[in-house]
Amino acid sequence: MSLSSDSTLNPTLNKDGIAVGKPTLRRVLILGGLSPDGREALVHLTTHSPSTYIRVVDKLHPGQLSIPSRQEAIIRGCDYHQANLLDAVARKAAFSLNDPEEQGAVWDAVWNFEAEERLGLVPQVYTRWVEEVSVRCAEEAAAVSTRLFLHVSTAMAYEESGKENTEVAPLSSTMPWVQAHIRAEESIRRIPNLPLVIVRPSITYGTDDTKFIAHLLVCGRIYQALGEPMYTFHPHSRQVNTVHTMDLAAASLHLSQWYLDKGATGCKVYNLSDPGRTTIEKLNDLVGNIFGICVKSQSWIMTKAMEFTRSGLENAMDEANEKHLGPWSKLLEESGVQHSPLTPYLDPEYFDVYEVAVDGQAIVRETGFQYQYPAVTEKVLKSLVEEWSSMGIWPKADVRASQVSRLA
Repeated sequence: MSLSSDSTLNPTLNKDGIAVGKPTLRRVLILGGLSPDGREALVHLTTHSPSTYIRVVDKLHPGQLSIPSRQEAIIRGCDYHQANLLDAVARKAAFSLNDPEEQGAVWDAVWNFEAEERLGLVPQVYTRWVEEVSVRCAEEAAAVSTRLFLHVSTAMAYEESGKENTEVAPLSSTMPWVQAHIRAEESIRRIPNLPLVIVRPSITYGTDDTKFIAHLLVCGRIYQALGEPMYTFHPHSRQVNTVHTMDLAAASLHLSQWYLDKGATGCKVYNLSDPGRTTIEKLNDLVGNIFGICVKSQSWIMTKAMEFTRSGLENAMDEANEKHLGPWSKLLEESGVQHSPLTPYLDPEYFDVYEVAVDGQAIVRETGFQYQYPAVTEKVLKSLVEEWSSMGIWPKADVRASQVSRLA
């Protein structure tokens, strides 16, 4: 992954001087490359385009994170820069290509995964670390003549419409982090001379993703230990469409190659959502099967709790957190796990998740992309638990209910 490398970086040219076959991306800059989605994108790019020079920029250091062993060597082998991309000097240095052997070199692609993903933060944080950082990086990409800026947004930005939303559906949200994504998209699209692809993934899941589906699996393990039925807070029929983080990684490389090979210009927008049409009911069934428990929706209770004031929601959230956090801590303690990024803690935004119904087929029809994970399955979710166990961040299977029941 060095900057000056072998002849495979130079595509074969025909008699007209036009590249034939699929040209290798010579240089890719991954912003937010230590984020869950960024790490999967790095692994996929390294595996499928091994001669590409890759630079990873992130505000965090790898030592601060729980990273699967399959990713550790790859991160060590890339050109890693720790930087605050909101700082103009640091941002310019992150984008700089100063190899004396490569005069006039430019980035073939800049992939932007630099967005704050934690829930429950104040709106000002999302304004800076979703909107502002993305816009500033896009401006810098245009300034250095990047061939393609691939910006990862979210499909949770669509208005709830009662049907699967396509790329032209209206964008609107009450959630601050989603609002910041919408504003970032609007500003980035106005930047002149920026070759742009916007990817809108639906609810992501994968080994490194500790949000929605990971939360359900954590709660499933808690209720398995407690020997009690588990209740979720959303209507069982609600669509919560999904996409695996490995499909997001694959789409990042696929769309970059497609855009450059095609000689595309301007802005292209693609949803990324598997065709499995995931619902709350399906996830409940999968979690129930994995842990051998009964999982039901009690959304009618939530409706009553929230009928008059926001305090009903806060009370429900506090009660759920009180019930879950103690047993989870005990499960980890009894298993010898000192730290885990996985948590059952409920942020207020968890209750605000409305229907996520997304049509993710335009990318298939127009670019030839194929989903490797066409649906959430029991096998795939079990593989997540197995990898978490191998990383030492998941409770041991033999921790008994009696060891945690007193904390319920």
